[in-house]
Amino acid sequence: MCHAGHRPGRKTLSILAVAEEHVRRAILLNYYLGCRAGPVETFSLRWTAVRWESETILVISANKAGSNPGRLRSIQSCCRLLKAWWKADARATGISSTGALNA
Repeated sequence: MCHAGHRPGRKTLSILAVAEEHVRRAILLNYYLGCRAGPVETFSLRWTAVRWESETILVISANKAGSNPGRLRSIQSCCRLLKAWWKADARATGISSTGALNA
């Protein structure tokens, strides 16, 4: 997981430069939030899980122990980026509070 002020390295930036938007979002979500790539953590993130006031997001992990309420993770390092995506998604869909973060 990255800390506020950190940016992806040169190799990651070169991949991001040619990746499609949904792939770019998935890479950046994994980088900034420390999510595991895949259907449970990265691809199940929804805008409704973002808590803008506390700058956190609820990340659900794989349910390996029987019950999984999820964990709150800080979005402080990527809050500005998430807000830009949220606004872009709202303009594109007309919906501002639902849907996938990596759509």
